Amino acid sequence: MKKIIFTLALFLTSTANAAMDTETFIKLNTSKLTENQQNVFNAYMNGVVMSLLFANAELGVQQRQEFFCPPPNQNFNDRVMSAAISNYLLANSDDKNMLMKSPVELVAIRALEYVYPCK
Repeated sequence: MKKIIFTLALFLTSTANAAMDTETFIKLNTSKLTENQQNVFNAYMNGVVMSLLFANAELGVQQRQEFFCPPPNQNFNDRVMSAAISNYLLANSDDKNMLMKSPVELVAIRALEYVYPCK
């Protein structure tokens, strides 16, 4: 039982710091990365995209207000997410310092709300 509790505690504390800040995202997104680094970065961003899509869909299933409302045939991937974040940062340049220190996952959801607002 102690091993289970220790493993759970280790998992919870290690995932708490798993978020990437937006400044790091921008640096990685605009840097020349090795193929392996690019694959890891793309996988991370695809995970962010998929998480937000699932959360948004679950809100719809529960008949609650969705975070964002993309067109029906919109494809999502790391490139679409990166473009949405970039557009959001440009449109909110007054808050750029705060946004750059924020987890990219939080900025990503705001970016999708900005790019695909619900009417």
